[in-house]
Amino acid sequence: MSVDEQKRYASIVADCVKTSTELLNVAKEFYIQLQKEKERDGISFYEVKNRDLLAYTRDLIYLMYQMSIGNSIQGDPAIERLVYLRTVLERMRPIEHRMKSHVEKLILLASNVISSDVKTLRPHPERLEVDDESDELGSENDNNEDAVQETKSKKYVPPKLMAVHYNEDEEEVEERKIKRARRRALQSSLIQDLRAQYSEAPEEFQDDSIVKRKKQEDIEKQKYEEDYLIRLQMTKKEKHNKKIEDRQNILDELLHFGSYMAMKNVEKNGNNMAGSSTGGKRRKIGKNKKFSKKLHHSGTKGKKV
Repeated sequence: MSVDEQKRYASIVADCVKTSTELLNVAKEFYIQLQKEKERDGISFYEVKNRDLLAYTRDLIYLMYQMSIGNSIQGDPAIERLVYLRTVLERMRPIEHRMKSHVEKLILLASNVISSDVKTLRPHPERLEVDDESDELGSENDNNEDAVQETKSKKYVPPKLMAVHYNEDEEEVEERKIKRARRRALQSSLIQDLRAQYSEAPEEFQDDSIVKRKKQEDIEKQKYEEDYLIRLQMTKKEKHNKKIEDRQNILDELLHFGSYMAMKNVEKNGNNMAGSSTGGKRRKIGKNKKFSKKLHHSGTKGKKV
């Protein structure tokens, strides 16, 4: 070993000795405190954590000792124990984070800080810590104390809304209403049907996979309900979509005006209606004939007499 390496090794050994002595002193103080402690019943979670942490520290010190004296740690069972304990301690962190608020309440109850008086729950500005920068600005704040007290004594006055001149005329409002009505009319189903019917462009058929999938899901749901004799509950989203779909179907039925060029069907329907009406008149005429025959027969009898 060179001189520099010897010096560095000596400094490392001195640091290790210093750290080990400090650790021993802390361990002795902790042991004395545990002997003085009478209440042993606490939170079992922290008891397990302290036990595992102590075992982890013990095995870690053991491996450091073996490495310091030049022994090999390969295949040592302490390594497996360290891996297991480290995994347990890492898994305990989220549980400890969830229990943090509950543990703080228990600590406050144990120290008798919380009382039943509601006044203790109010904020205490005097307990706020003051930084060094605020001390430097203390002289400036002293000069402004009078102004702050005056502002505190005054009542809060809400700002007034400034009146703004209305620049739009009635003609502009009417023009905007007409544009809105024209846009709404152009987007109506009647205009779209007329445009699609009389347009020379080729007719487009859209095959929507989403609609197909929705129909397939409805069929499967209906089949499941019929097979198992049970009614499946619908979510809020499904109820909303169902309501919109029913409303759209009703609007489509109301706004469906059929084919505008089917005049032959209208004429046929009109002829059928006319034929039915004439048939009714013929039946009435037949009844009148019978009645006239009776009158004629009675008349002939009268002549014979």
